Amino acid sequence: MDNALRIFLGHLSNRSSGVESDSFPLNIGFLAAYLLKNSSSPLEIRLFVDVDKLCDAVQLSPPHVLALSCYIWNNSLTEHVFQWAKQLNPDILTVGGGPMYPRLHLNRQRYWETAKSYLNFYVDGEGEETFCALIEAIQSHRLVKDIIGYGIDGIDFWDHKTQSLVFNSPRRRIRYIEENIPSPILTGVLDEFMSLSPMLQTNRGCPYKCSFCHEAGSYYNRVHNFSYERIVEELEYIRRAGNTHEYISFTDSNFGMFPKDSDLISYVTQSKRDTGWPSHLYVSPAKKLTERFMRAVQSSDGMLRVGFHLQSTNKKTLRVIHRGNRSEKEIRQFFDNFSEEKYKYPSNTSLIIPMPEETFNSYLEGIKKIIDDFKISECNVWTLQIFWGTDFENTEMQNKYGMLIKYRVLEGNYGQFNEFSSIEIDSVCVGTNSFSEEEYLKARSIYFMATIFYFKRNFLYVRRYLTNKNLSVFDWVIHLFKSRQNANHNAKNLFDEFDRMTRDELFETPDAIIEIWKDLHKRERILRGEIGFNVIQVGLGNLADFYEDIVDFAHDATLIFLEKSNVPVNVDELEDIFNATRYSRLAKVSIAELDRGIIEMFRHDVCAWEQEKFAKDISNYRLKEPIPITFIFDDDQKHDLRVAIKSIPAKDFVRRGKFFYRIHPDRYCRQLRYA
Repeated sequence: MDNALRIFLGHLSNRSSGVESDSFPLNIGFLAAYLLKNSSSPLEIRLFVDVDKLCDAVQLSPPHVLALSCYIWNNSLTEHVFQWAKQLNPDILTVGGGPMYPRLHLNRQRYWETAKSYLNFYVDGEGEETFCALIEAIQSHRLVKDIIGYGIDGIDFWDHKTQSLVFNSPRRRIRYIEENIPSPILTGVLDEFMSLSPMLQTNRGCPYKCSFCHEAGSYYNRVHNFSYERIVEELEYIRRAGNTHEYISFTDSNFGMFPKDSDLISYVTQSKRDTGWPSHLYVSPAKKLTERFMRAVQSSDGMLRVGFHLQSTNKKTLRVIHRGNRSEKEIRQFFDNFSEEKYKYPSNTSLIIPMPEETFNSYLEGIKKIIDDFKISECNVWTLQIFWGTDFENTEMQNKYGMLIKYRVLEGNYGQFNEFSSIEIDSVCVGTNSFSEEEYLKARSIYFMATIFYFKRNFLYVRRYLTNKNLSVFDWVIHLFKSRQNANHNAKNLFDEFDRMTRDELFETPDAIIEIWKDLHKRERILRGEIGFNVIQVGLGNLADFYEDIVDFAHDATLIFLEKSNVPVNVDELEDIFNATRYSRLAKVSIAELDRGIIEMFRHDVCAWEQEKFAKDISNYRLKEPIPITFIFDDDQKHDLRVAIKSIPAKDFVRRGKFFYRIHPDRYCRQLRYA
């Protein structure tokens, strides 16, 4: 294939402790499969996810075309690779594609003022037809490169002759994707990556217009589907390849909109029952849950976490970001099916702060609804990210709402490679004209407390105790937050350290982060994880060192909370509740902890209380004589925990934090048994 056009496609990841570096390159697989089917000329196509392997290949056998996918988590990395490749061989044609691209023409002009030195073309929107058309043009005009790009819908480029940016018209999306886009899995295009964490796409597009998402534009509003039969074939192909990852991800923006989605849940659930694979399914659930989807989820043995994503409960904010307010019917439907008291597996939701028109008080009202009213078992509170391709890239919008922009390292996304190093910088909003920066910092601290004491199972027995006393669990969390200055030494240090990390992760300019990264001595702060990782995750990892102290703090603070609430305190009840809390959780991340025998005497039958789903007050389970209760992990838990713990290097608190953040607490909480 000496005359073949050599094309390198890259879906590249940074490399650091705890960062995801084994993602399945489905996107470039689609491009390759489409090219191989539709190109009229011979092509030599190679796919890469590893940066060093790509750089080695570029030096050994330079490609004619180097095309890289651009996301918020690898944008700086792709820029470095393009710059390095151009310095090595200026004749390489470089092509970017993906969502990390400005929507507004004015911002595209700004983008290309820098990118024109290393980037030849950008594929805007859906890539298969556009990239194929570009490759055909390159084949036809290799000796007249100046005219490549003109007239190709979906291609933007900088014309160095006229010193101007050329916008071509958007290309229409492929409507019949099943018929026109071959499966990169079934055609074998992705065979060399079959050991990586598998991803599948069942549809493309999103009918919603959420301001914080790159798919909010009208370009993506129609949804096009791959068939149930094709997805099942892909799943079976991956299984036969021997993939050992527990999780499969469906990358749809709204999984659950169509009947086939529910059928896929049923198929994967049966696969788990028959073969043990996969253990879980990662999806972004549809904004509206259908009855069929909910039934499939309820029958899935906890295969996926059903979501009820709010982003905000403030009506003014929802209008600004083009998200409809959830109706009472939708809320009741979710509550009746998936609240913590009704459903044994986790449900989740999310909020984003600080968005336009949101206030600190409306944020607290949202958290209170999630905890006390909706009883959703888990919640993520994200900081609003400002990046290309969303409504928030518009500086007029930023100015209108007084959005205060600061910068941080993007959750461990950095890497030191053979040819260069790279670090990703995240632009975030930490204040608006209705939600100050200090309120943002306070809101993050409250969320950390809610995560410890509600959104993880750690204090389940205490929460159910309070609920049976007709007390607000949200009010209890706020009481703990206000009491933390009086906590014991270790507990106070944990809370204070979280506050410090939350402040220290923010920088006034991107250059301040780059300065640290370029200084090899200062860079160690990032490499050690002192800055640049998800502070909630790190905080949860640190909790493992001080869990006993946190339980002691919560015990003392709860005693005061009960007294202030005029609830008579029964010391024996409280001691049993907190002993169950103390011993049920895996506190230390070590194999030795899995077999540690724990037996404690109880004056109340907490086993029966739990088995009967905490339906009655614990006073109904008072015993005449104390009984011994043991706390154990069953065989399935031990197996899962051994696998997870062995994957965490010693003293790696970043991965330890991810462990406690991602794994559902039912898997790391011991079971109560009569001794």
